[in-house]
Amino acid sequence: MSEAYSNSIRSLSPELAKKAHDELGEIPDRIDEDIETLRTWISKQPHLKARQDAQFLVAFLRGCKYSLEKTKLKLDNFYAMRGAVPELYKNRIVGEKQLSILDTGCLLRLPQPLQADGPRIHISRYGQYDSKKYSIAEVVQVNTMLGEIQIREDDNAMISGFVEIIDMKGVGAGHLFQFDAVLGAAQKDPGLRAQDSGLGTRDPVEQDRESG
Repeated sequence: MSEAYSNSIRSLSPELAKKAHDELGEIPDRIDEDIETLRTWISKQPHLKARQDAQFLVAFLRGCKYSLEKTKLKLDNFYAMRGAVPELYKNRIVGEKQLSILDTGCLLRLPQPLQADGPRIHISRYGQYDSKKYSIAEVVQVNTMLGEIQIREDDNAMISGFVEIIDMKGVGAGHLFQFDAVLGAAQKDPGLRAQDSGLGTRDPVEQDRESG
């Protein structure tokens, strides 16, 4: 069955390869076997309509330090979340509204980590979007789309996790009335691994933390 899916996995930089080996227990010669184990398991889960390309599955393996049982649970939760909060996941088409939300600068992914094997840095500035024009659900939906791109394309985020900085400058009553369980649900997306988070009203400052 696996021949129907891509088996291609991006090569890591030397720094990330070392970190993946030392901290996540990644053994390159064993990856193919682990991916086949996951594909076999997915095929036996009638409720689970999961992607099975190798790059996607290795991201979950890395996020669970190559524990197959934890990876299975994380995959199950990843797709369960999409059923539990469909308003955040049902539309994955990037249209004018999604692009205009990104243009506000409320959801930033810094292009360079602090070091070659460092975590990805996220900066969320919810005061930047117009609460009369967009709902928090629409903003968080875009955030989940960015997260799915990271799962497929961002090796730093998948191996080293991410640091989340939340800047509350400019957040007003219109924003606060929108902040409900939908925001908490998105921040618990099991596809990504948070290393640290910071909350402030001033300009974001450099934050870093060793993964535990």
